[in-house]
Amino acid sequence: MIAENLKRIPWVVVGVQSQLFGIASTYVQEMVKLSEVTAIPNMPAAIRGIINLRGQVMPLIDLRSVLGMTSAKVEMEQLIVNLQHREEDHKAWLGKLEKAVAEKTHFTGELNAHKCAFGRWYDTFVTNDLILKGLLKRFDRPHRHVHSIGATVNTLIESGKFTEASAIIQSTRERELAEMVTLFSITRDAIRDSQREIAVIINSGESMMALAADTIETVERLDEKSFDEPPMQAASTDKGLIIAVARRTKDDNLIMLLEARHIQGQGKNSEVTQSKHHVSVAS
Repeated sequence: MIAENLKRIPWVVVGVQSQLFGIASTYVQEMVKLSEVTAIPNMPAAIRGIINLRGQVMPLIDLRSVLGMTSAKVEMEQLIVNLQHREEDHKAWLGKLEKAVAEKTHFTGELNAHKCAFGRWYDTFVTNDLILKGLLKRFDRPHRHVHSIGATVNTLIESGKFTEASAIIQSTRERELAEMVTLFSITRDAIRDSQREIAVIINSGESMMALAADTIETVERLDEKSFDEPPMQAASTDKGLIIAVARRTKDDNLIMLLEARHIQGQGKNSEVTQSKHHVSVAS
């Protein structure tokens, strides 16, 4: 059972993906926007690297990795690579359509904008980032137009109107495809800029380390009567990591409460030694 004194202290509530986690405020020194991270070779997945906080160098623990989730950094990189591939897909699609006209053959590429790889991703991708959401909405019209000319070009090929078909393709390349290419580039930049992880600085008195979380939600006292044992799936994630579950007073949302000393053990096990000016890594 969780100690009674922990029920009466404020908890720092952080967001990771769609879940809430709490860290006892007694261990939290401060919270800062995560800036430059220096990677260190041959570290466990949970150790993203080191950061320098006003001359104090300390290891950065990736909370997502500790919880068995995909790192926010990796997730961002995967999304950027996916968008790069989807941009190339549409350049290649229009090139194949142009080749069909040159060879006077029926074009067999995907004509439905919802069924291409980008369309399937686009229709299911969800984000709370308003800037990213607005950018993605701008893809709808040019993306639908690009795919819509496939059927038109096939009809023109069958009618022997090859010059007219080529003109439609060239116009689409210069307008709608060019618009999509620009949007892909702007969207990738927006994704990079939107990664605003927070570093929670944990200080046990003996050592300090930073914990990377998606967001800081609040610092608050939780409903004392709601504290309970962690659910089975949480308890099995990493024994000792999640010590209890509690509810927020204002909205009744569940919060998984983390053992800060257990998280600190991730940094200690990495054999990263802190100092005021440097960090050394045991070989």
